[in-house]
Order: sequence, then C-alpha cells, then structure tokens
Amino acid sequence: MDVSIKKVAFDARMVHNSGIGTYIRGLNEAIIHGHPAGSRPDFLYLGDPRLLTDYEYFRSGGEIVPALMPIYSLREQLFFPQPAGAAFFHFPHYNVPRRLARPYMVTIHDLVHQKFPEVLDSRVKWAVSRAMLRHAARHALVIITASGSSRRDIADYCGVPESSIRIIYHAVAPSFRQVSLEDAESFRQDMRLPKRYLLAVGINKPHKNFPFLIEAFIDWTRRNGGGIDLVISGMNESDRQLLGRFIMERGCADRVHLIPYVTCGKLSALYQAAEALVYPSLCEGFGIPIIEAQRVGTPVISSNTSSMPEVAGDGALYFDPRSKTEFHARLDEFFGDESARSGLVRRGYENEKRFCWGIAAALTLREYQRFL
Repeated sequence: MDVSIKKVAFDARMVHNSGIGTYIRGLNEAIIHGHPAGSRPDFLYLGDPRLLTDYEYFRSGGEIVPALMPIYSLREQLFFPQPAGAAFFHFPHYNVPRRLARPYMVTIHDLVHQKFPEVLDSRVKWAVSRAMLRHAARHALVIITASGSSRRDIADYCGVPESSIRIIYHAVAPSFRQVSLEDAESFRQDMRLPKRYLLAVGINKPHKNFPFLIEAFIDWTRRNGGGIDLVISGMNESDRQLLGRFIMERGCADRVHLIPYVTCGKLSALYQAAEALVYPSLCEGFGIPIIEAQRVGTPVISSNTSSMPEVAGDGALYFDPRSKTEFHARLDEFFGDESARSGLVRRGYENEKRFCWGIAAALTLREYQRFL
C-alpha cells in the first residue's frame, strides 16, 4: 500500500467513552500492532492530545491533531479540522460535520437514539440526531456497522442499500483475561459484594431496561427465597442516585446493589465472581459485555432481541426483555440444572472465539485500501 502521500484522518475524540471508545481503542490498537508501516496508511488522529498520548499505538501510528470541539456541537460543525494530506476521514459515530470537504467512511453502531428518543432528553435533540444520522449514512463512501441487525435497521431508516453497509464485528481486547479464583474472590470481598449475585452492566439509559430487570428479579426472589442478589455496575454517580431511588421505592435495596464503573483491570474479576451476566437490553448494535463474560467463563442470560442472539450464539439462555414470565423461566432453568450452566460456559468459550480485533482491523484496512 503506497501511503507516501495519502493519509486517513480518524476522529478519535470519543476515545474514553465506554461503547464507542472501546471500538476506537480496539480497532486502532489492532491496526497499528498487527500491520507494520507500509502495509497500512499513516493516520491523522483527531482528538485531545492529552488523552490520545496515553496510548502507545496512537503515538506510533501517526500524527495527533488537536480537535477539542465537543460532539454534537456547533463548533464541531463549523470548525472541525480538515488537515492537509488526508485522503478521507473515518468517523466512528454518525456526528459527521456537514461542511466536510473530503470523502468519509462512517461507523454507525446502532439506532438507539432513534428508537428511544428519551435518551436524548428533548424532541429537538432527537430531530437533530435524526438529520445527522441520515446525512452521514447517505453521503458516506461506505458504512460500517457491527451486526446484521444494525445493518437492516440502518438500511430501512436511512434509505440506503444494505450493499453499502459492511458488517465488521467488535471484539474483546486481547489483554482481557481470566483471573484466578482467589483473585476473583478477593475482589468480591474488597468490593463488599454479596456471596452470590447476578451481574448486569451498563449505563442507565432506557434501552438498557434496568427497571424491568430489577422488578422481574425481585418478583423471582420473592417466589424462590433468598440466596441470590443483583449487582449493577457501570453508571455514573447521578445515574446511580436516580436508579437508587427507584430501588428504594420498591423496597429492595437489600437485594439490588449499584456499584461504580469497574475499570478494565478489575472487570474480569467482577464477571467471574458472578453467577451469571444478565443482559436485558432492548436494543444493542453489538453488546460487548456478552462476549467479555463468555471470554472469562461467566454464563450469559440475555435478551432475545436486536443483535444479542447474533452475538451470543448458542452460548446464552434467552428471554423476551418485556416478559417477566420468560425471565423467571430462564432463571429457574439456570439455577435448576448444573449441566445447563456448565454447557453455557463451554459454548460461550467457543462462541467468543468468533470475534477478534485483528479480523476487524484487516477488514477495515481492506475498506481503506479501496479508497486509497
């Protein structure tokens, strides 16, 4: 690949976000570490230099160009940098500036903002989001997404052919590995977590479906007695307070525990100390927590909607995320059959092997090369 002149400008402003940040970090680490100079383009990474220089692969993979304008802002639309030498841009989200003078590729992960307008707090934000999404999709060189479910949604909603949308799966970071049983137990005690718990992870947004999960779980425990608690991790302090009030109103604070975001270095221990990961989401573009749990041997009980069956494969028990009856049936099945639990672990290990950032990097580079 001749990259002596042409470069790829990559919008890395959201590098520290949870979902999109995981994509930015995983993809770029695999590109830089897996493909030596000469077999990949040089990059212009657009973002906050103070954040990007924390990662070796951004320092070594190209040039860091300051871009401090917030996402979804007027400054983003008017003053987004367009450095000389950039052949095209890769945006990892649909907030593409309309005044862009060069072609671009865009990764659209899901249509959560459109399916759940309440995520954006106002009708105006939703309308702006819809316009940005459709503009980004209809003017892109190519669209990348993370599942067949999202590809169908994007094609239908944005009026673009499915042939213009490439599915490139996400993956778990290579450094995300099992810890010893002793370390997992030590982590549980340090965090003062219950001896036995089901785990849910994520931000407190409507599509994550946590109120349903809490109510359905408490109904199940009242029928089946004690012994199992629910732990939810990943929310900021204000969201924990908001969901905490919901829990207090239902009188179940002794059974449902909200803990802060757990860093990557401790996350595998959080999964391994759990009886299972419960993933009740109504809509996801991919669902990385599913394969994180499978990577470290934690059984998965998942919603049967959107991309979840595509990602979890045969390594999960499924339920309708609006049906308490189905959720209760899956819990009964899980806790009533030891062989079912061990089978989920075994199939989860095998399923997770389908996903690799190295494969995602190679497929993304192939798309780059088409335009370079």
